[in-house]
Amino acid sequence: MTSSKNLIAFALLSTAAVPMEVSSTCRAANGDGTQTSQVSQSKVVRDLLWIWGNPEMASPGKHSLATYAQAGPAERARLLGVPNIVMTGFGLPKDDDVADRLMRSVTDSNRLVWQITTDGELGVTPFVYQHNISQINRLAEENRQIEAILLNDLSTIGLRHGFKSKHIHGIRQLLKGPGREVKIWGRVYVSSLAFLLDGASDYGLGDIIKQLDAVVLATWDAKDVVDLEANLAHLERLYAKKRIVISLDLYDYGGQRRMPQELLELQCETALRLAHAGRIDGIVFTPVINDPQAMTWTTQWIKRVGDQKLGSPEVGAREKGATSGSDTPRVKRSPESNSNLEPLTINKLYFMYHPVCWSMGMNGNEPPAHAYEPALPGVSKQDYMNTLQREVLT
Repeated sequence: MTSSKNLIAFALLSTAAVPMEVSSTCRAANGDGTQTSQVSQSKVVRDLLWIWGNPEMASPGKHSLATYAQAGPAERARLLGVPNIVMTGFGLPKDDDVADRLMRSVTDSNRLVWQITTDGELGVTPFVYQHNISQINRLAEENRQIEAILLNDLSTIGLRHGFKSKHIHGIRQLLKGPGREVKIWGRVYVSSLAFLLDGASDYGLGDIIKQLDAVVLATWDAKDVVDLEANLAHLERLYAKKRIVISLDLYDYGGQRRMPQELLELQCETALRLAHAGRIDGIVFTPVINDPQAMTWTTQWIKRVGDQKLGSPEVGAREKGATSGSDTPRVKRSPESNSNLEPLTINKLYFMYHPVCWSMGMNGNEPPAHAYEPALPGVSKQDYMNTLQREVLT
């Protein structure tokens, strides 16, 4: 058994979204990844907001913001006051009955994105998605709110296992929507943007991004929140017409700590400003750890800014008692507040064995060297493989 710290790190690596048109000059993707203008469908900020749905984490009963992580996708959307859902976690179930049941649970959402996984064992090449795509084609014909599929963690797990742009081409050939094209979104971490610098080896990431209809830009490390707009600008320079969705974490996964309030507010206000400027096509909230304080502030923020007319932050804000997104009431705190966050009470500890994330370090049948002795004292290679077999492969 690996340590709880490492298992939680594996569990948290699953997080994407899908864009929406912001104004009449926003970008809509063609099948080849190029863009053309189209009339806007989004009218207010709330139209651009998405929640990250993890059906595998759901537990029975009614939930609150304090137990948000255990809420099902539809209940998460209700709790945050957000109309759109990204169905992620383990991805679209291979079993049609289970997939249909999950689909029925989110039919009231305005727009939907489904994460897909390979036909074989997760994380194992070749990258064949025929079964999931056939399911998507059937579900999309019956449920018009399905507008895209998600390829999660492309710039990390995907690149490591040999994912290439040709695999996106293969997926696109299989997608046959009901009189429309189901789009393809891919999740890219800001830490991978260094691959796209001049003179650097991009390991094929540049070609992958070109083939995507939209990039879901994820930060992961709270320290990088201050560079959110700069990272967006880097993508804009390289892919001028590419649709981009901003992924907002409510926990500092890289630092393994609660998200400092200043950074929580900064990322939300930055994303709001970028949305009004028409530079992003969506904002997705990806909390998978319960933090009532962060969830309460975010929910109140969404309530305050959700009805702002896109491109006109003052419209809708007046009714909320503010004149712009930057006037959102801020939490009053002392300069030492970063180190004096209100402690959380932990009454349950969940160990999650996420198959996609577990496989990210596997090299064929060999586990990652950092996951057992001598790198991880007290954990043998056989311990790791036994846990993988018991919790993921069976």
